[in-house]
Amino acid sequence: MGCEVKEGMGYNQVIACFLFFSKDVMGLKFLILFHTVTGNNYLIGKLFAEVAEENGHEVIMRRIEDDTIEVLRATYPIINEYYDAIKEVKSIEKSDLDDQDVIVLGSPTYYGSISGKMKSFFDSAVDLWSNNTLYQKKLMTFTTVGDINGGGEMCLKSLITLGQHMGMSFVPVSPSMTAQGVSSYGIKHFVGSLADKRPTKALKTAIESWIGSL
Repeated sequence: MGCEVKEGMGYNQVIACFLFFSKDVMGLKFLILFHTVTGNNYLIGKLFAEVAEENGHEVIMRRIEDDTIEVLRATYPIINEYYDAIKEVKSIEKSDLDDQDVIVLGSPTYYGSISGKMKSFFDSAVDLWSNNTLYQKKLMTFTTVGDINGGGEMCLKSLITLGQHMGMSFVPVSPSMTAQGVSSYGIKHFVGSLADKRPTKALKTAIESWIGSL
């Protein structure tokens, strides 16, 4: 991948070529922001981070703060499997979104939509909308959902709508990627009624295809 500057190229073409080359050499800055209780969205976020870093990109991970994880630990023992690792991830601050090229949003599907905690964070970040802070940043999305009837794609669409209102541009999914497990609206993982179906290697392959398209 690269770009060759040739004699006779216009100023805009040269600048576009430079930006293309810079992305190729320097990579992009990724922010992966997830909301998790049982750990599945944390694990998918880690897969995004691994793939991005393998492709030469710079990555930070942040989480949406949610005290529900403390309340449910006794009821859902699976939460404890990654509890410590989740708590080690820094909670999101608005300033974390400033200097990023790609923002990856991951939310559990609650009642066919994004979680209230994810929505509340962006509701509190109205200044990022009014200041065009997120304008033209690339957006990627993922969700976890109990089963095929849980409304996972509705959640992904809600994440896309949220991002578009903030000025972000959703990274399109090619038809060939859907055969590899990527929904037209992002990454969707079925966790089962007890949230104990963890992400698989196949999911990483799907993420590799999507990030590889940047």
